[in-house]
Amino acid sequence: MKILAKLRGLPLFVHVVGLLFISTLVTQALSLVLLFYSPPPASELYAVPDIVASLRFPSTEAAKHRLKVSPDTAPPYEQSEDRHARATSERIARALSLPSHAVRVTLGWHPGKPWLSLVTGPRAPEPPVSASSRSQRLVNVSDLVVAPFYISVRQPDGTWLTAEPSDDGFLIAWRQNIVKWLVASTVLVIGIGYFSARRLTAPLRSFAEAAERLGRDPRAAPLAIEGSAEVGVAAQAFNDMKERLRRYVENRTQMIGAIAHDLYTPLQRLAFRLEAAPSDLRTKASADIAEMEAMLNATMAFVRDATRTQRCRLELTSIVESVVDNMAETGAEVEMEPGPSILIQADPIAVRNLVSNLLVNAVKYGVSATARVFAEHSFAVVEIDDIGPGLPTEELGRVFEPFYRVERSRSRDTGGVGLGLSVVRSIALAHGGNVDLVNLPDGGLRARVTLPL
Repeated sequence: MKILAKLRGLPLFVHVVGLLFISTLVTQALSLVLLFYSPPPASELYAVPDIVASLRFPSTEAAKHRLKVSPDTAPPYEQSEDRHARATSERIARALSLPSHAVRVTLGWHPGKPWLSLVTGPRAPEPPVSASSRSQRLVNVSDLVVAPFYISVRQPDGTWLTAEPSDDGFLIAWRQNIVKWLVASTVLVIGIGYFSARRLTAPLRSFAEAAERLGRDPRAAPLAIEGSAEVGVAAQAFNDMKERLRRYVENRTQMIGAIAHDLYTPLQRLAFRLEAAPSDLRTKASADIAEMEAMLNATMAFVRDATRTQRCRLELTSIVESVVDNMAETGAEVEMEPGPSILIQADPIAVRNLVSNLLVNAVKYGVSATARVFAEHSFAVVEIDDIGPGLPTEELGRVFEPFYRVERSRSRDTGGVGLGLSVVRSIALAHGGNVDLVNLPDGGLRARVTLPL
């Protein structure tokens, strides 16, 4: 185990070079095994009487003796000069009752057809007998011709017939064995490369998953430091960055909460001192102080929601249906369309606040609300439609800014404090999702929330 851990800690360059070396070594080893342990292909032997029969009766005898006989206007090749070729030529001439110059024998691959060695290969060894095994007659060694050969015989009309070994196809027996061996070695090397590549890229997949978790939950578990040396350094840097981001967000959130909390004291003193002010001034100032307290309360609630992390597996459709039922009991015009059961990993209180804020906004500014839940690709989708006037296009993105309200009067009865949609987007982003507002073609506004399944 210690040796494996040390090997994993080597630089990525060493891993890649090692993979190439092992693949090459395996390929060469298999080739050497094939070279030294495969039997050499033996040449095929043909009997002169069978060749004579094929030249005399091409239509019936040639295929029987695995020969190909083709006519030509001239002999395709010159007479071989070796003794065996001349003896074979004379023997065939005597058998066909022809003069010796009417028969030409060429033994071996002809220089004009070098490609033949790639098309026709030697066959398995055969005993020195006639190709026509039916006759079962013994044949002298001098009556045998070793393939390849080309034997041309002049006909009475001046044309020539050439007999040569027939081509049994590209993948003959010995070549099939080589192809099988090459396929097996290729599959083996590809398998080694595949599993090695998966092991090398596994830390990169872990990086992607860790980045996705960081987007959903800044307090997610740190990335495990394993793999090559470069990957270990990058994983440590990623964990350090994640920890700094977490501390940064928490510090800013705590600072906002502290400021909001500390503002309560001067506001209370101001309200106490206004008791001695004239009635009309006290009424206006008290309304402003009440609005500021409402904004501080909303800010404190936002901070509490942002610092709470209680993720668990929950059923989104049931939560939305529960919020809709609670609002309907209070007289709000809300309804929910039937939908499938959708499971997500989220904070149930935060998700309930998200749905509640959207439904309250829809009822307040759009008279009624219709909610639906469904799955789309790898996300759960919550859509809430209203029948109100919608929003100007330039306002669709700005309404998510903290304390921003389309209602400019700052009236608490009509505009609230402007943190509802900011809370909604913050919750969606914290869970790895998003929220958008879209004006419907027939009027009304649609709020669309996506949360990862």
